[in-house]
Order: sequence, then structure tokens, then C-alpha cells
Amino acid sequence: MLSLALGLFLARADRLEIAVGIHELGAGRRLPLGGYTERRDKMADSGGKPLEARAFVFRQGDLKLALVSVELLTVPRSFYLDVKRLLPGYEVLVCASHTHCAPDSQMLNSNMTMKIPGIAAFDKEVAAAFARDVAEAVRAAKSFRVVQWIRWNESHVELNRTRRGDGSSRPRFVRLQISDGTRLYTVGQFSAHPTVLGPEWNKTDGDWPGAWMRLAPAGETRMFLNGAMGDVSPVPPNGASGMKGVEAMASALEKAKTEFSESVASPQISLEESPIDLPPVRPHPDFAKLNGIPSALANLLVSKFAETEGSVQVLKFSNRFALVFVPAEPTDALGAAIEAQVAGRSATVSFCNGWLGYELTRSQYRNGGYEASLSFHGEEIADRIVDAAKRADHTLAFEKISRPAAFQSSRNRFRPASESGW
Repeated sequence: MLSLALGLFLARADRLEIAVGIHELGAGRRLPLGGYTERRDKMADSGGKPLEARAFVFRQGDLKLALVSVELLTVPRSFYLDVKRLLPGYEVLVCASHTHCAPDSQMLNSNMTMKIPGIAAFDKEVAAAFARDVAEAVRAAKSFRVVQWIRWNESHVELNRTRRGDGSSRPRFVRLQISDGTRLYTVGQFSAHPTVLGPEWNKTDGDWPGAWMRLAPAGETRMFLNGAMGDVSPVPPNGASGMKGVEAMASALEKAKTEFSESVASPQISLEESPIDLPPVRPHPDFAKLNGIPSALANLLVSKFAETEGSVQVLKFSNRFALVFVPAEPTDALGAAIEAQVAGRSATVSFCNGWLGYELTRSQYRNGGYEASLSFHGEEIADRIVDAAKRADHTLAFEKISRPAAFQSSRNRFRPASESGW
């Protein structure tokens, strides 16, 4: 009788539950927008769309995991740590959609203490306010329901292109759907810059990822996560631009093929973090060249704002589907190399818990160009990121075969890096 009661307790404790929280970002604030230096620090015009933080919060045994999509350009590591401090007891994955029509996220970066024309400097008060907004989205997730099943879909949609001669682009739209038997919770991933709205658009807007999320029918909540899109641009249908292009992109994703994998009943999750063995910070020669500054000044600038810590996280669903979170902006080729290290179906997610810059394969780094100019740790960082993903996935695989099934999902292997020095 005691063993039966213990078994029932473990089954209840390990069941996966989900709740959703949504909170507006920066409500009532007019701030300069990020992503286009051509705006030259101009304050955002009034009348823009509200930006949101969307949180899917999972509970499983003693694990509480907040997966948060924020309509921001990037997530600086210092900002992620600000959010994490506000959410004790939670493991947190904060991912930016990369819209270029959100307040400049350098205002959230405590390393960005110098002022560069067209790029905002750190603002402690703004950073604290946005961190509170993200934390409020997580706290708003209160109505937890047991997850009944999950499923995965990969649709072919011709909506992106590489912008490098040595690059690639995969027209793959990934949807991970979670059901509690009543509602659907959809995680969408596609690799392309949200730059349909150009620098002349000076209002807040989620661009095409925001439009796709807001097309969700009744009974479904959506979250968008951007893929390995460091060298990938959007291609709206029929060459549409501006708001028509945004709507056309969202509509094309909405109409994508919807044949899903077989559902996995009573799923469980597992999470592993692996720190990236970062090389020393050093600017690519093209950083000085493209910005028209001496090499000594380039070294000084990059040494001040480049991040020196970062980790890869692998989140697995019943060891069948995986999201691989990277604190950077990898090219498509690097994203493919990362996913090759992860067992099962997987998708790379950029801009999570930090921004190390653009990250390219070794050959792409050597070829230089715009993306290489914003890669701050040399050509070997690509291999270090791939290695971190491989270590995380192997750790999860080892735990699966070495630990009793009743305990596999309740153990939380997520180990945040030290918060000192930020």
C-alpha cells in the first residue's frame, strides 16, 4: 500500500502543467527605437502598437520554468539577470523576437555605458521597469492546467533568403503545440529578420512575428521565437512592403501546411544548460573598417560592451522535440550545425538570455562582411557554441538512461552562471 501511494504521489508530482501570462512592455513610455542607426536617436512616434512579454510557464515536480517571448530587439545578459532576480525559484528563458520597432535594448544593457550615435546608452531606470514588466508576465501565469499532449510540425514556406554569398536559408516554419485538452499553446519558430518595417517606420510594432501571434483563433495562445537568422532576411509574398508586407508574411505563415507529428500523450520536459567556453573579446577587422574608426578605438569600444559570459540551453519535450536556446544571432549555417548535435527534432532559438553578437561559421567569419563585423569573439566561437549544445544534449541523454523514470523529469539540471560582475 505504501509503495502504491508513493507511486501515485510521484505521478502527480511529475505531471507537466502549463499556464500563460501576458504583460505589456514599457506601457506609456516613448523611447528611441533600436535596430536602425538611421533613426539617429529620434524618439518613437505616438500611435504604435503595444509590445508584449508572453510567458508560457511550466510546472513539473520541483521545476518551475518560464519561457518568455519579448517583443524587443535583443535580450542583453544583464537584463536577463535583472529578470531572474525578480523571479526566485524560476528557471527563466527570455527570448527576443528581434523586432526593429521596439525601444533600443541597449538601454537595458548595463555594459553599454558609452553613447554611440544612433545607439542608445544604458538607462538604469528603463532597464528596471522593463525587467518588472517581464516578471509581471510570468507572475500573471496562475491558472495552471495539466498538459495532455504535445505535437510538432515543420512547414515549408518560401518567405526568407540569405543575404550572404556564402550563406543559406532554410524555409522551415516550426510549430510546437501543447494542449491541456481545452486550449492550444503554440510555439512558432521561423528564421528571418523582422525588418519588413524599415527605418522610416518610427512607431512601436512587433513586425510580422507580432502579427502572426495576434492571428491566433479563439482557444489558442501563441508565442514566437526567432531562429538562426543572423544572415537571413524576410521575403514577403509578392514583394509587399510596409504594413502590407507585415500582414502578408503573417498570413502566409498562418496558411502554412498543418500536418503535425503524432501527438505525445502525458509529456514531460527536461532542461540542461551548458556554459559556452568563450574566447577573449576581440573585434573583427571589419568592425573598424565599416565604422570608419581606428583599430585601437574599435578594440576599446568592443571591450566595453561585448558580453563575456553565455550559455546554451536545451529544452526537451519527452526526449522527442527540442528547442536549443542560444545567446547570440547565429547564421543559418551555424544553426544547422547546432541542431545536428541534438537528438530528435530540434530548432535553434536566437536572442535568449544574452546577446554575444552575430555568430558565423569559421569560413563565414574569415570572409568578413557586416555580420562578421558584429562578431566579437573570433572565429572559434562557432565551434564553442556547437560544443555547448552537444554537451547539454548528451547530459540529458545520460540522465534519461541512468536515472529511474519516476525521477527523470523532476530533477532540474539548469544551473545559472554566476551573476557576479554584471
